[in-house]
Amino acid sequence: PSLSRPLGTDALGRDLAARVLAAAGPSLTIGLAATTITLTIAAVATAIARRSTWLGSLVDVVADTVSSVPPLFMLLAASLLLG
Repeated sequence: PSLSRPLGTDALGRDLAARVLAAAGPSLTIGLAATTITLTIAAVATAIARRSTWLGSLVDVVADTVSSVPPLFMLLAASLLLG
């Protein structure tokens, strides 16, 4: 490592910092897209639920159910469902 190459180089002389930054691009893009899609779905569901009493109650029940289950159990259940 040096000031010009803070993470150093690999065995072939390639800059590791540049490789890390290049590899982070797709992950950040996927994370941003997933967040945008989730927020859009939540906003639409909220707008619809505010206009309908029974749908609002359904959204409340689903939200209460999801928030009452521990996150680790939810991940385990999702992995079993998705394979």
